[in-house]
Amino acid sequence: MAVHERHRQTGIMASPPLKKDRRWQRTRNALHEALMELIEEERDYDQIHVREICERADVARPTFYLHFKDKHELLWSSMEVEFESLRTRMRPIHGDTLLPDDGRPLTFIVFEHVAANRGFYRAMLGKHGSAGFILRYLEHMADAFYQKHAPLRERLGDPEFAPELIPNHLAGSLVGMIQWWLKQDRPPSADEMARAFTCLNAPGVLSAMGLRDVSDLLENV
Repeated sequence: MAVHERHRQTGIMASPPLKKDRRWQRTRNALHEALMELIEEERDYDQIHVREICERADVARPTFYLHFKDKHELLWSSMEVEFESLRTRMRPIHGDTLLPDDGRPLTFIVFEHVAANRGFYRAMLGKHGSAGFILRYLEHMADAFYQKHAPLRERLGDPEFAPELIPNHLAGSLVGMIQWWLKQDRPPSADEMARAFTCLNAPGVLSAMGLRDVSDLLENV
């Protein structure tokens, strides 16, 4: 399901600074959906202009600037909420299994989300995407990894490297794998990608955190 379609169904949007009427919210929804449609057409993000967004949304440009400073603020007004929802759905891993309660690798939720919004991520993480988006995405994923790995840190104690370095390394690896995945004509499933991510990253990360023999743990993945 496309990002803008799901937002229309669920009503997930960033809250305006003040309590406004329904017309205010409808305008914000229309602008957001217009930007998502333009992005999912795999347009060059840098070449999408406020004028085009307004034309697609049937909103006057002066009205746009009553709501948002620019197209970047429009994008993040909803994506921040989207990423927070994604991070909430990612459950903490257990230190003894490396898996959340559902028994699937931690990143399954991420790959599932990307698969459901393939057009958007192909555009934003591709060569015509936005460097700002990628940097923010990396920050969100690094923060999510740091939060969800807390039980593992508690079990193993202080890692060999700075605790913040490991989640940033994982976030970079995740984005690289997603970019590869989105280019495939017959891509592996979200389950397969999440398992590959764990198998490729867990041995080195866990060794750096003080757990040397991880072969038994990886059998559960």
